[in-house]
Amino acid sequence: MNASYAGFAAGLLVLPVMLTWMTSWQRQGTTFFGVTVEAGFGRSPEASRILRQFHWRLWALAAGVTVLLVGFPRVQNLNFTVGLIALYAVGLTMLFRQSWKQAQAYASTAPRVRSVTLREAASPLSPGGKRLVRVLSVAGLILPIAMMAATLWFLQAHLGQIPAHFPVRWTEAGVARMWAPADAMHLYGKLMASGVLYLGILFLLYAFEFRSRASDWAGMPGVGANYQQGMRFWLLAICNLSTAMLCVDALLPVYGNQPLPGVHQTVDTLQLAILVLLDVLMLAVVGLIYWARKRYGVALDTTPDACWKLGQFYWNGNDPALLVPKRCGVGYTLNFGHGTTWAFLLLTVAMIAVPLWLGHSR
Repeated sequence: MNASYAGFAAGLLVLPVMLTWMTSWQRQGTTFFGVTVEAGFGRSPEASRILRQFHWRLWALAAGVTVLLVGFPRVQNLNFTVGLIALYAVGLTMLFRQSWKQAQAYASTAPRVRSVTLREAASPLSPGGKRLVRVLSVAGLILPIAMMAATLWFLQAHLGQIPAHFPVRWTEAGVARMWAPADAMHLYGKLMASGVLYLGILFLLYAFEFRSRASDWAGMPGVGANYQQGMRFWLLAICNLSTAMLCVDALLPVYGNQPLPGVHQTVDTLQLAILVLLDVLMLAVVGLIYWARKRYGVALDTTPDACWKLGQFYWNGNDPALLVPKRCGVGYTLNFGHGTTWAFLLLTVAMIAVPLWLGHSR
């Protein structure tokens, strides 16, 4: 198993640890697996039983997917990875649905209409601090574009050196064991993926800045601005690190055939280091949110139960927010009741599907 897949396997094991921890936070609030419940229900024997069953199923799913990844090293490619991710996502959705149905028996009444006003959180920074934040934010947005442009320029400058097939995976001894054709998908697919990621980050930044409610972010006024700035830099860090990893991988057609000792080991090590940094960033932001909740309390959930499908998917065209807090764990989910959300999702699917179609049509 190469370093990239080792990092992916580590992520498969980190995810159930985080979900086990985060789903336990429901004991503090008034929602349980997406269902509005009476205050204090989270510490009842019934809630403990539902949580315990969810955790057992979660770890069984994680173990099964990890066995598939480790047990079939010869078929580790993009399609295999996407298939495992899809299997994991469908499995998690089904597990949550089971717990959501169990929690329905203990549901309480909740408002059916959400009235919200979107406004920017007041920043506690000085004018100099605000300027610094703007400069860093602009730099964080420009750097991924510069990395993608430089990678594209390098590929085009060395296009004549790229053979009809180039190695993309090596054995531990440094012998190529997997090759890819020099078509549009394999030459520019990673750069296109970087572009999709960049557009996704831009959409999330826009939604956080202008289409979410600051009072959703913590149970104490004044915390929203700090949380907003923290999420902005966290998203920019994720964007830059992921773009760097994809751009390094996009150079495979050029450096993959170079007779330099240890080139592929160096690249694998670099990608593994970036994956570790991404995992650390994920754990850090979850830890900070947990600390903020312990110190400032949990924001009151004002979203109507009727607008949550299976307790996970929020569908409310009357709510101007594009992002709302999840009812289970931490983080946010899209408001699927808005055309803007669907336009973004369709654009993302198109940007992924077109290069795949071009690659198969050559």
